[in-house]
Amino acid sequence: TSPVVAEDGSVIVATSDAHVLALTAAGQKRWDVIVAASVTAPPVLTASGEVLVATATGRIVKLALGDGAELLARDGAAGASAFLPLADGTVVYTATDAKLHRFNLSDLQEKATVEVQSVEPLTLARDGAILAAGKDGTLRRVASDGAVSELFRSGGGALVSAPIVTSYGDIVVVAQDGKLHSLDASGKLRFERPLGGAPRGIPAASFEGNVYVATEGGKVMGFDREGKELFAFAPLGLAEAPVVTGSGTVFFGAEDTKLYAVQPTGRLLFSGSLRARALSSAAFGANGALYPVSYTHLRAHETVLD
Repeated sequence: TSPVVAEDGSVIVATSDAHVLALTAAGQKRWDVIVAASVTAPPVLTASGEVLVATATGRIVKLALGDGAELLARDGAAGASAFLPLADGTVVYTATDAKLHRFNLSDLQEKATVEVQSVEPLTLARDGAILAAGKDGTLRRVASDGAVSELFRSGGGALVSAPIVTSYGDIVVVAQDGKLHSLDASGKLRFERPLGGAPRGIPAASFEGNVYVATEGGKVMGFDREGKELFAFAPLGLAEAPVVTGSGTVFFGAEDTKLYAVQPTGRLLFSGSLRARALSSAAFGANGALYPVSYTHLRAHETVLD
């Protein structure tokens, strides 16, 4: 999975053989826990200092960040997407049943389910509502009371990326036909742009409102807030979903075993070896380090670009 980084610099990552590991910022192993089955989404750190993971069999496991001790485990829905903790002490996620599931963080007991026709990770809107990208092409808004409304309907098939919300409040989502849709907060279409293929992972947005997305067409594409294409960078092999620094530098790994750093103009700053094909999007630590993941390594790169 993609790694997550705690405030103390600990890096948490899960592997395909059901291991959840915590490493220090220096790369030393703190703990290694085996859960019931492979982990289906990146681990999530809670505000209270716990690690939540979801397994392919539907098991929800809560671990202590300090030593990896299992605090609690309960059955949830199979095929969970990334967990989204909420301010009210609950956690929401979608699963293969295409429903939104909500459970209490304290005891992991399921509290409610809502039909949203989505298997993609959920996103918080600026007003606190939950956004769900539907496999029926509909972007739905779920209010705090569970009421569901339609914000947008794509004519290009299923919405196949989690929605993102930019610093301006714009909502960005990509459909199965390879079109990127930018919406205002009310769901009104601002613009749409062809990508030449379905997205790989979740798009990323910079502080300036630029949007970056990796595609199955072999490119990482950038657009400014008004939809102008900034670049279409083609690495030697498919790229994983990009991440963006505060200064706007775009990082992504690719099949060619390289990590790329690209300016918002599309100019290549540098590329470095990952020693193996990139596996997922990278994560930033509080110290400014970048943690990309390949099929064989979790690496740390100092980013001095901000």
